[in-house]
Amino acid sequence: RGAVRTGGIPIERAGDRVCLSVVRTVARTQMPMVLEDARTSPATRDDPYVVSRQSRSMLCAPVLSGSALRGVMYLENDLVTGAFTADRVEVVGILSAQAAVALENAFLYDDLARVLRERTRLLARAEEGVRARDTFLTLASHELRTPLTPLLLEVQILLRDARVGRMRAGRPERAARKLERAVRQIVRLERLANDLIDVTRLAAGQPEMQMEPVDLSQVVRDVAARYAAALERAGSTLLLDAEPGIVGLWDRARLVQVADKLLSNAVKFGEGKPIDVRAERDGDRARLVVRDRGAGIARATQARLFGRFERGVSERHFGGLGLGLWIARRIVDALGGSIRIESEPRAGAMFIVELPCEPAQEARGRSPDAPTSGQAPSTAHHGRAEGETG
Repeated sequence: RGAVRTGGIPIERAGDRVCLSVVRTVARTQMPMVLEDARTSPATRDDPYVVSRQSRSMLCAPVLSGSALRGVMYLENDLVTGAFTADRVEVVGILSAQAAVALENAFLYDDLARVLRERTRLLARAEEGVRARDTFLTLASHELRTPLTPLLLEVQILLRDARVGRMRAGRPERAARKLERAVRQIVRLERLANDLIDVTRLAAGQPEMQMEPVDLSQVVRDVAARYAAALERAGSTLLLDAEPGIVGLWDRARLVQVADKLLSNAVKFGEGKPIDVRAERDGDRARLVVRDRGAGIARATQARLFGRFERGVSERHFGGLGLGLWIARRIVDALGGSIRIESEPRAGAMFIVELPCEPAQEARGRSPDAPTSGQAPSTAHHGRAEGETG
């Protein structure tokens, strides 16, 4: 903008089209320049362009917008001298003023178009954010209400039995079953609330990792034991292969979350078939593998499913907020590791988490939202919603 150009070519490369010494003088002084005979004028007689072209009359006028140079108007006549009379110079001055107005309007239009494009982009992003918020609020309301309904029903039945004296009639088993179902719904509510808290903290870059020596094998065994009742209800068996003594410098509570999210998904989507969980060490890295034998996930779906609130299935058939795998990936990234999925339709899904046993110094105490220098991003996203546990 404001550069002196001719025919869309930088002026420095237009030496075969115009007399550069004249153009540069007008651009510098911002005053019109009229030559009756360029061949004899001291300013141009030795110019290579004039020597080769034998130019005679020349007129060059600045195109000004205020004090800003927008360009130059350049005319020459190779046939006669004194071609540019005072009247013609005046006409060129009027044309240059109109050209300046036209150019200024073009610049303003370009600036306005750029501003409008940016505002349109920001508006689209804001609207997308509003839609995502509304979708999440609808989904969260549904998910929070789902366990509350059976919980309220079980409590009401227990209250009614207590009022009519049935609980004193020697039927404690019936009350125990109802209490167990109520506890499961309470646990589900607790998980939902924890996930909502986590998504806020992780998005804000909190909390920091509390690194300490942790045995991955023991973490996996502890999490698997907590799923005994959920596995029994789903009809699945758990095949656990945990190599002993896989110790690394990790955040224990966060590592438990990762194992819990992956096993929860396997139970939920495993279709009652056996589930494999394997923990092993490979050199200076630890590996956690969770495999189900459910419906599997198409490759086109895998590409987006570690995203926040992403779901690979309809919420009508499976509950959850679509946060579990996003949380797992954030934690794994914060620990300097990677998480990926290998899956084909009707062939189940296998999640593979790899963690360095000794994280880089900058990763210690870093929050899950902070990036790791030189760290490759987690790959192949999977977004089946986190599952209910018993």
